[in-house]
Order: sequence, then C-alpha cells, then structure tokens
Amino acid sequence: MSSILKVSEIQDPTNGTTNITLNSAGNAKMSGHVVQHVEARRTTGYDLSSGVFSDGSTHVEVTECRITFTPKFSDSKLLITVGTDMKMTSGNLGTWLGVRRDDVALFTGSANGSNLTNTEGSTGKDTFVFVYRSDAGNNNHHFTMERSLLYDANSTNAQVFKLMYSRFSNAGSSSLGQWGPTTLSITEIAQ
Repeated sequence: MSSILKVSEIQDPTNGTTNITLNSAGNAKMSGHVVQHVEARRTTGYDLSSGVFSDGSTHVEVTECRITFTPKFSDSKLLITVGTDMKMTSGNLGTWLGVRRDDVALFTGSANGSNLTNTEGSTGKDTFVFVYRSDAGNNNHHFTMERSLLYDANSTNAQVFKLMYSRFSNAGSSSLGQWGPTTLSITEIAQ
C-alpha cells in the first residue's frame, strides 16, 4: 500500500517557522542549501597572441565555458566561480577574464584595473579576474587562480553565462589552461 503526502511547506512545530517550501514545479527550497550546480570546462589551452586586447570591444569568448542556467527560485543567490591558470609572455603585461550574464558584464573596472565594481551592466572592462605583472623585462609569468563572487538570481528565466578573455595590451601573448582545465561554474543557493 502506498500513500501520498501533499504539502507546500514544512514548519517547525514549536515556533511555526517555515523550514522547507515547495514551489509549483516541485522544487524544494531550504534556506542556505544548494539547489543546483552546473559546471562548464575547457580541457585544452587557449592562446591569444594577436588582435585581441583590452580596448573594451575585443574580448573573446571561451566557448566551452558557456552555461545556460535557469534558477529554480528568483530570490536565490548564484555563486559564480572561475578557475584556470594563466601565462603571459613577450611583453604582455596582463590578462583580463570576464563573466557576462546575457551579454552584460557582471564585474567591470577601469582600463588599469582600479576602481573595480560588481555593479552589473556598468561600463568598463570585463574584470571578474585581472592579473597584471609590472616587470615587462621578464618573459614568462604563470598564475593559477580561482575566484568566486555571489550574485542575485533575479528571475527564474534561463540566463546565458559566458567566460570572456583578453590581453591587457597589444603586445606579447596570454594563455589559459595550459596546465589544467579552465572552468566556469554556477551554484544556486536558496535564501
């Protein structure tokens, strides 16, 4: 014999606080818990050595690191994480990595990497990650990095997230993912 229990929320019996809610799609929501996690990765290196540098319009997409993400709850937080290694050679002084949501930069800053803000849609360079080296005389700089930032989901509509990449100047080269994968991940956290 089987039974069906139909509820839209579960409350604490002593104080009436709602601990778990279920939406009409059947998604369970518990504050602070992971609702879903998606990761995209590029497993081969990516080199930029000509034409693409940070004049604001010449970032290129790391196409394997594109995620179409549909939040389950509009009031969720999205933990966006980028991980990679970077290498700069032959006079290139820096590398920009940006994350765009529906083609709008999530984190922007000025051309020299200062005045960073996480105001979505503001003008400036894609600066989710910016690595700068001050010594142009040294030919090789290698960095391994991971960065996470928290954003509001704002809706339950599908959203496209893209990882963008650029050199700081029109000299030398930049490489991503030469010693491991380049990843973009999104974790939805219930509020």
